[in-house]
Parts: sequence; structure tokens; C-alpha cells
Amino acid sequence: MRCLPLLFLLFFLQTPAYAYIDPGTGSFLVQWLIALFVSGFFVLKLYWQRFKNFFRKEGAKKSAKKDGLHEKD
Repeated sequence: MRCLPLLFLLFFLQTPAYAYIDPGTGSFLVQWLIALFVSGFFVLKLYWQRFKNFFRKEGAKKSAKKDGLHEKD
């Protein structure tokens, strides 16, 4: 509870910095967002493939048992 007044001072009693974001920083942020989007797409694709393969293997085993065929694992 002693930290609460300190947090108040740090966050609410600040003076303006009068700073700007230069073009290098802006392009870095755009590059970061693109990389985040592409990596997120890759992760979703990877887990979607695993999800599909899980049900394909189960479906193949069930149909093989139904037809009387034995499949080696």
C-alpha cells in the first residue's frame, strides 16, 4: 500500500516530453506488426494441419477396422 502514492506521482504528475516518433521508429513498428501477423498466420496454419491430421488418422483407422483391413502403425 505504500507504493500507491509513488505510482500516483509517477503516472499522473508527469510533464509533457515534447518528443516525436521519427520515421525509422514508424517503419520499425510497421515491420514488427507485419512480422507479428505472418508469424501468427504460420502458427495457426501449423496447428490447423495438426488438427486435420489427427482426425484423418482416426478416420482412416476406423474405416480400416470397419472394412476388415489391418493397418500397421
